[in-house]
Order: sequence, then structure tokens, then C-alpha cells
Amino acid sequence: MQPGAFGSIVIAGGGLLIGAAVLGPLTIVPLAIPPAYGFVRSFVQRRPGEKGLRLIGFLHLAAVVVTLGFMVHTLRTRTDGQFISRWGGSAIARKKFVQL
Repeated sequence: MQPGAFGSIVIAGGGLLIGAAVLGPLTIVPLAIPPAYGFVRSFVQRRPGEKGLRLIGFLHLAAVVVTLGFMVHTLRTRTDGQFISRWGGSAIARKKFVQL
């Protein structure tokens, strides 16, 4: 009863949207645990057909590194006023406002 690729994408996307409405970006972490486990297992248990899994895992790691790089760049280059005006109700904007 495992769905195909399209069904899995629909289920994961639906779960992400429903969870994001309640918990915000914290919903991504539980969705990342099973693929991370499969990625690590692909190195421990060398089975045929897992080259693709390793490639996808490396692409995800590269995406995470690029995202963290953009985040650090944004945090270093934006002023407090830009944070407050751009992310009005967020925790970081409230923190910056209190610091002012």
C-alpha cells in the first residue's frame, strides 16, 4: 500500500501544508528524518540501486549548505529596521525591536 512517486509527493506536500499552519517551519524537521535515515543507510548497507539515493542525499546537503549561507549573508547585511519591516510579527523582528 505504498504510494508511488506522485502520491508520495502529494502526501508529503499536504502534510507540510497542514503542519505548517500549526507549527510553522518546524514541520520540515520530522519530514526530513526518514530520508536522512535512508541516506545514511545507503552508505552502511551497500545495496544495488542506492546510488540514486546517495546522489539525492548529496543534493539535499548542498541545498542545506546554500540555504544556511544565504541565511548568514542576510543576517549580516540587513539592518535592524529592514528586519522589523520585512518580518513584522516574527520572533527575530520582535527581538530586534526590543534591542532598539
